[in-house]
Amino acid sequence: MTNHTYLTTRELSADARLDALRAMLKGFFFSLQIVHAVRAGVFVPTKCELLAALDDPSERMLLAHSIDPSEAREEDYSALQQWCSAVMRSL
Repeated sequence: MTNHTYLTTRELSADARLDALRAMLKGFFFSLQIVHAVRAGVFVPTKCELLAALDDPSERMLLAHSIDPSEAREEDYSALQQWCSAVMRSL
């Protein structure tokens, strides 16, 4: 989904691309929540609690941008792609 959205929004305005990214970051929380539960054996129910439980700087940054979408920026696409790839390899 991340790669598809990145590629299919390239012709859109910067604002439209950021809106698409913000929508993906909203869904990122749920994916991260499950991945964290598998890794740590603990389900963390809220974004703020999960943010406090994370050690990985990239995960923390992406989740922080999910909490405050106004902080999202174009570079988050790359970080999200890398995170998805790393998670797929690790699981």
